[in-house]
Amino acid sequence: MKPIIAVWAAAVGLTAGAALAQAPAAQPKLVAPTGVGGCIYRRIPEAVSRAAVSAILSHTSSVQVLRGPVAEIAPKCTGQPFSNADSAVVGSVMSVYARMVAAFTLGSRLQLPERQLYDAWAAATPEEKAPFVASAQSFLRADAAYAAAKPEAAAPFVQRLGIDAKAQAPVIPQLVHMYFSAMALNELAEADLAARGASAAETK
Repeated sequence: MKPIIAVWAAAVGLTAGAALAQAPAAQPKLVAPTGVGGCIYRRIPEAVSRAAVSAILSHTSSVQVLRGPVAEIAPKCTGQPFSNADSAVVGSVMSVYARMVAAFTLGSRLQLPERQLYDAWAAATPEEKAPFVASAQSFLRADAAYAAAKPEAAAPFVQRLGIDAKAQAPVIPQLVHMYFSAMALNELAEADLAARGASAAETK
């Protein structure tokens, strides 16, 4: 995995504030990305990764940063030609960056391993996941405008993770929301790619 700490530290001050920018005592435990998104992520140049993280933290579009490099790299990870209209490929990569930024920041602030975020998603009910799944579907559908899940959709996950929302900065629920929005997008995008026969096998 790339040194996400270096990428994150270069950009975190854009939105999270000085309190979150302080170096943690130990690197948060992240989960290595898999699937097509993980394959593409590992091949993307460091400068592009830095720009993508900056875009996420400044609430601008990481799609514009990633689309060109993804177009070049994607066929090596899917075994298929890439189209600029392929929102599943773009979504699979975007979700990797969003999850890593959110997981790193939550891990730094709360000593929360990313595996606990995975477990919270696995334990969630369909009703709890539904707002994030609907948002991901809107991203993947060419005939629909993207619609983010409402902020309150993060509340069941904040509770499931044992986070005392009242004792935390407002950015914490926002990061939880970011993480599970990305988790839903990753699941749907990877499922779409698998259904089309994308192998996620790295080719030379």
